[in-house]
Amino acid sequence: MRSDADWHVCQRMRDRRAGLGLTQQQMAKLIGVTSQQAHKYETGLDRISAGRLYQIAEALGVEISYFFEDIEPERCAAEPNAQHRLLLELTRD
Repeated sequence: MRSDADWHVCQRMRDRRAGLGLTQQQMAKLIGVTSQQAHKYETGLDRISAGRLYQIAEALGVEISYFFEDIEPERCAAEPNAQHRLLLELTRD
């Protein structure tokens, strides 16, 4: 299941690739995957591993932190924190 953070990362990947004028096929070649896999990364169908994110950052000429800029931390963390809080309340009861 894709989280808000995963969605933000794939959007940043797509935006940077497009901004550089690269096609998905060119991007795929740069990071050593098929064009279908690059499409899955950009649409959020597949999660991007830490190692692959590092390769993507290098290919796009950015730091890894680029993918997390302008992310809303409270939005991405809200669901797990709410679940954690609910479990604590159930345990106490």
